[in-house]
Amino acid sequence: MSKQVLVVGGIVVYHDAVGKPFDALITAIHGDPTTPKSTCINLLYVSGDKGAQDPYGRQIVRESSVVYKDWSTMPAHGNYYRFVDDEPNPQVPRIS
Repeated sequence: MSKQVLVVGGIVVYHDAVGKPFDALITAIHGDPTTPKSTCINLLYVSGDKGAQDPYGRQIVRESSVVYKDWSTMPAHGNYYRFVDDEPNPQVPRIS
């Protein structure tokens, strides 16, 4: 496997707050692009809401300061990015 490096315009997988994955485009990198596990990014993706349409097509969603899936000491199943070849974080049941 080649070394994973972040590039503006590159593709990653973003997992939203409920863990749903979306192909995403990197728009900014905050940190060293050669160390993604300690770098956060800004990204955009196509909305999963089929009703979110405008004259240009399906609307886009922007997210900022998104961390890598393993960056936090408290990994979550959502609000993170990963590389296409990475396994997603497991879904964690909600505690009531």
